[in-house]
Amino acid sequence: MVDFPRTISLKTRVLVLVSLLIIIGIWGLAAGTATVLQADLEKMVAQQLSGTLDYVSADLDHEIGSRINALNRLAAQLQPALPADPARLQRLLEQGSLSGLPFPVGVLCANRRGLVVAGVPPLGEGVGTSIGAQSYFREVMAGAAHAVGRPASGTSARGPVLTVAVPLKDAAGNMAGVLVGTSPASDQNLFGQLEQTKIGKTGYLIVASPRDKLIISSSDHSRILTSIPHKGVNPLFDRRVDEGFEGPGISVNSRGVEVLSLSRHMKSADWVVVAGIATSEAFAPIAALKHQVYLGALLISLAVATILYLVLRWQLAPLGVAAAAMRRMGGGDTALAPIAVARHDEIGELVSNFNTLVAERQQLFDALSASELKYRALVENIPDLIIRIGADNRCLYVSPSCRHYSRHPPEHYMGKTLAELRFPEQSTRFWTDLLADVFTSGQTCNCDMEIDTLIGVRVFNWQVYPELDESGRVISAVAVSRDITERKRAEQRIRELNLDLERRVAARTDELLVANQSLEEEIGERKLVESSALDFAARLQVMTRRYTGAQEAEKRRLARELHDRVSSSLTAVGLNLGLIARQLPPDAAEKVKERLSDTLALLKDTMLTAREISHDLHPSVLDYGGIVPALEDYGRKFFDHTGIAVQVSGEDPEIRLPAETEIALYRIAQEALTNCAKHAGASKVTISLNGDAERTSFAISDDGTGFDLNLLTRGRKTHGLGLLSMRERAEAIGGRLKLESAPGKGTRIHIEI
Repeated sequence: MVDFPRTISLKTRVLVLVSLLIIIGIWGLAAGTATVLQADLEKMVAQQLSGTLDYVSADLDHEIGSRINALNRLAAQLQPALPADPARLQRLLEQGSLSGLPFPVGVLCANRRGLVVAGVPPLGEGVGTSIGAQSYFREVMAGAAHAVGRPASGTSARGPVLTVAVPLKDAAGNMAGVLVGTSPASDQNLFGQLEQTKIGKTGYLIVASPRDKLIISSSDHSRILTSIPHKGVNPLFDRRVDEGFEGPGISVNSRGVEVLSLSRHMKSADWVVVAGIATSEAFAPIAALKHQVYLGALLISLAVATILYLVLRWQLAPLGVAAAAMRRMGGGDTALAPIAVARHDEIGELVSNFNTLVAERQQLFDALSASELKYRALVENIPDLIIRIGADNRCLYVSPSCRHYSRHPPEHYMGKTLAELRFPEQSTRFWTDLLADVFTSGQTCNCDMEIDTLIGVRVFNWQVYPELDESGRVISAVAVSRDITERKRAEQRIRELNLDLERRVAARTDELLVANQSLEEEIGERKLVESSALDFAARLQVMTRRYTGAQEAEKRRLARELHDRVSSSLTAVGLNLGLIARQLPPDAAEKVKERLSDTLALLKDTMLTAREISHDLHPSVLDYGGIVPALEDYGRKFFDHTGIAVQVSGEDPEIRLPAETEIALYRIAQEALTNCAKHAGASKVTISLNGDAERTSFAISDDGTGFDLNLLTRGRKTHGLGLLSMRERAEAIGGRLKLESAPGKGTRIHIEI
């Protein structure tokens, strides 16, 4: 289906669009102006109606109020005759002058039961009749200060009458009855002037009683004492009655006329005064103006559309000429050629761009022709055979290389099927199935085939490619064939050589298997030897640990023997010698005393030596104090002997380290301090212990000369055995010793346990 908007000319679209914009603008302006003028006129008419309505409602309020006041004054005059003297009430009413009261129809008195007990002049409701069913009587008896009754047709007065009632009270202030005054509704001082008021031709004033659902008075006499509109007939009137809305508004009244109306509520009575006028009359001045504005807008729109059409026709004329020239070139009626540029505007730029496109297209056409010649020469000179086959299995193209294998030229095969070319039946069936598969699946096929050619039986590799149209449907196929006879022969030769190589490799593999088996047996024997060596090393390490433990136990025993037995014996000898010295007579030989003194000094020195040997064998502070106090004690002694300061930092873990760990760290520290004193030339040694029973870090560092660690591996350091002993002790307690040193930078031994 043709998209109609796309078939419309540019000139028509621009004309329609601009015309629509102008028409919308002009007509929108006209409508807006008319709307503003109508709103202003509505406001002005509403103000006029409001003035009239305010005057009328205030006057009615005043008249109703004056009647209520007159009745109240009369009730005060009748008070002495209350409550039970109807005759006196009648005389007072007859003697009193009613000429000054605004109740020309009459006044009556009713007792509390609603029976008329007195009245002047004689009314339709004579004395003895009941007014208890009247709404105004019930309201006053219920406690209302006054009540206005429902207007009704009078018996003695012409037209409807209006009843006003006030309470009659005795001297004690008790309710004694009701005083009722009646006057005609058309009284000039009541509704007479309102009923004669005219507002234009269609304007009106009405006084409605929502309680009684009645129109009490109206400037339209036909509506007097008619019912007010039912709920929903006039929503605006419903708002005025239910919500007390008094503002201006436009609505359709109960007679189907659209009117502009306002309202006021009377204070003295529950009435609504409404003033209204038909909108056709209120807005009559604006109707003629609207007609003139819309007529002017129509004429301006037609003039603008005509001028715009002529301008567009003149401006777009070169575009039509260019389009006609393009159609002739596209249809092949004329050759591609530049179009003359009439004006250098947007259309001229479009034509110039078309001329550029024509030039580029001509260049592309020339390049395409050259490319076609180049690729045609390439295709027709390659040794591969190229055949293009249509969907009906007819040859569409055969490359000239077919002359190498056939007696016929390429033209012989053009437009013929395999059956028409009388190929062998087996080859024809194979090719038919192959082409059917390509046209059905749209996939490339690859196969090898032996063909009897002009130069003998040759092996060809065929690659068949499908050619697709824009919808993806296969429309033809291209078969590219390459003579692979020599490659096949070479592949056959390679297969034969591969078989020979496989036989040789198999024989060599058998030899290698035998050699490999012998090698595996030799490796197994070596593994057994290595395993034995590892077991020996492990046993040696265990024996070393046991030896070290036994050595420490023996040292502990010797230290205990020196402390418990030798030291005790030496102490006893000292005490005995001292006792002998004190028991010698004064005249004993001086030489004997000197000998005893020398013996005591030698004994004391021997005891100190025994104590030092005992401490060196096993420091007692290590057993009861822990590793840190033991190192501090040894550091002080080391300083006394060497002058090298020893600083011990860290605290014993909350849980003591194993005894073998503490003694091993102590011996490592002894060995390190000994090496430091012999070789380092240090002035200070720092020992730190950190960690807990699970993981402990122990470090010893000095500020000595240091040494090259590489000398240890070459055996040029004399204290290498001491380092080896420290490493073995560290490994025996599950630790790892790391040595850091460099010439001039001191030495640091770090152990992680």
